[in-house]
Amino acid sequence: MIKRLGFKDGFFRHEKLILLILMVYLINPLGYGNYVGFLLFPILISNKAIKANFDRNSLILLAFSCSYVSIIYQYKGAYTIGFSNMIESLLFPIMMYSLGKYYQKKYAKEYSFYKIVFTVLFLFSLIAFISIAIDIYHSGFNGNRNIPLINYDSKKSMAATLISSSVSLFLAFCGTLLIPARFFEKKYKWIFLIFSLIALIFTIRLGSRTGLGIFMLSFILNYLIFIRYISFRNKLLSSFILLIIFFFILKIPFFENSEIFSSYEWRVESEEFGNSTVGGRTQLWAKGVENLINYPMGAAPYFKELSYSHNFWLDIGRVAGVIPMFFMLIFCIRMLYVLLKTIRIRSVSLFKRSVLLSLNIAFLSVSSVEPILEGNFAFLSVYFFLSGVIYVIYKQSYKPPSKLQRIFPEEHSFN
Repeated sequence: MIKRLGFKDGFFRHEKLILLILMVYLINPLGYGNYVGFLLFPILISNKAIKANFDRNSLILLAFSCSYVSIIYQYKGAYTIGFSNMIESLLFPIMMYSLGKYYQKKYAKEYSFYKIVFTVLFLFSLIAFISIAIDIYHSGFNGNRNIPLINYDSKKSMAATLISSSVSLFLAFCGTLLIPARFFEKKYKWIFLIFSLIALIFTIRLGSRTGLGIFMLSFILNYLIFIRYISFRNKLLSSFILLIIFFFILKIPFFENSEIFSSYEWRVESEEFGNSTVGGRTQLWAKGVENLINYPMGAAPYFKELSYSHNFWLDIGRVAGVIPMFFMLIFCIRMLYVLLKTIRIRSVSLFKRSVLLSLNIAFLSVSSVEPILEGNFAFLSVYFFLSGVIYVIYKQSYKPPSKLQRIFPEEHSFN
């Protein structure tokens, strides 16, 4: 079975030590995975092929990491961020980005991309998947939203938002359901869709509105962007699914009496934490903007502004100010530009474009509403890794338009 899926090629035979370290870092046993992850640094800087991947994006990430860590170090007494977390913030953005570029360049075969993506996401989500499955087995769908993770103290529950961010990346693959896949891609498509369905069930158990938002947004955007390639039968199927999504948004009475959806009841109807305030986040975002004005050089926690902004970029500004926030915004905008260019490239397979789009929908959605900077840095590491992968795909596939294409652009429109 493993051989049929194509998992016995160079991607797993070589760089075994790097893969082992990456596995421990992403699984994060007992919360000490980042210490093992530090071992990647001497390996990467001694590898000429990886050092050769240093580019303008690497420079931006380096500027972010240095400015971020240097500022929070001055106020380290006011933070819950430990020394190991500061080292992680300093090293992992550029390391994971370079590692993503390295793997995509070295294993450039079409199917290697899917193995790289699946391996990283599987390792990152494994503990969350097992922990939620165990909780459902013992408590069903009516238990506490916060559940213990099996790699931590079993008596200590973790926040549902933290856990849901770990399953959100697989959840986004629901958008690939309607997208045509080439013969060798079909097996990966169904693997992704199976994990997406499992992630959806777990998201419902956690009562995560962010997760459901990712599910809906991924499906709708994939449909709208790639509609010209979707068969008539799949268009009918998508219309049916969109109707279900529409009725769920309206919250039809069936859900109100359902044990499965009970986790959403008070969260939807609450005046303070309901849908109208995005779970109370609008107030936190306003406070985050206020912190940028009052403390442009960061250190808001030093002045007792302790609440998370529940936004990746605003949280950078809250703890370290506008300088590292500016660098990270530049990096994310550049990666978004690369994504938008890549999904227009004809030589990149349609299914691969859909996968790239879906992953970025998940990353940007979670980053916009959750405190991942201090709550789930491994999530960011996965983002930086896949950013390196996407950038290489773009560089390998993009060809500047010819003079004829510039004169008659309508004949070479979006694909």
